[in-house]
Amino acid sequence: MDNFQAIEFRQAREIREIINTTFSFLRQNFLKLGKFIVFIAGPLMVVTALLFARINSASLGLQASTESLAGAGEAMFFMLALLLTFLATSVIVYEYLALYVEQGDLDFEVGDVVRSAAGHSGQYLLALLIIGVAILITYAGAILLGMALHPVFFIGILFVVHLLVSFSLAFVIIPVEGASGAEAIARSRELVTDHWWQTFGLMFLANLVQSVLMMVLYMPLYVIMIIVGLNSGGEEMAQTDSMQSAASIISFAIMFGAFLLQSVQMVAITLQYFNLVERKEGTGLMSEIDQIGADQA
Repeated sequence: MDNFQAIEFRQAREIREIINTTFSFLRQNFLKLGKFIVFIAGPLMVVTALLFARINSASLGLQASTESLAGAGEAMFFMLALLLTFLATSVIVYEYLALYVEQGDLDFEVGDVVRSAAGHSGQYLLALLIIGVAILITYAGAILLGMALHPVFFIGILFVVHLLVSFSLAFVIIPVEGASGAEAIARSRELVTDHWWQTFGLMFLANLVQSVLMMVLYMPLYVIMIIVGLNSGGEEMAQTDSMQSAASIISFAIMFGAFLLQSVQMVAITLQYFNLVERKEGTGLMSEIDQIGADQA
């Protein structure tokens, strides 16, 4: 890219600036990042998208009566595939971002991301396990207490949200700082402390943006749902091959789009990580000072 100009991550930003920079980064990197995601996590994405398409067709009544409902086993398999694909695409995005920040250019390939992700895979799993156990304990406690006192249940939910926000930077810290899973979680809590509400607000806005974009992807499926609803009395109409094919293709595209769109929040979280590091430690400023000194030497 002759006119390529790397986006500076290591600087303090307000929420509005983080959102704007997120879109600037995605405009610059969406094609390459999307290619990396599809090349590496493509098989998982295809399996998950196919299962989603099948379940959607069944729920719309577009399959034959013998296939009208996805079985419990199929639904569980879909949830497992969804979780694995989400984790795989998350790791790819964070590793891509770490290489982008480290090199300051796009001179890296799929193999570089795969090697880096493989080297950090154990730490991602450890961080995920710790976060999962912490949330499970908190949520289980909320349910048990909520049996006797309902308001406590909702307080427990708030604690879960608090944990999710506090641990939200862990997957960024693993590739950027080379930290272990446990160290990344502790470091995330340290950085988010005193900036919890800002981090929560940023995550809320990023999720809102993703939700709006997802609604756009869902619109063709909504049209099919309306058509099916208006013709619910016509069994022949509900089971036409064309409608089933359309619903399956749209559902497949929606799932693929969802995995690509989740990068919105991940880029925003990464920018928030560097924002908090800069505010608390000033590493970006110190790096610029060192560079000026090196240039003058």
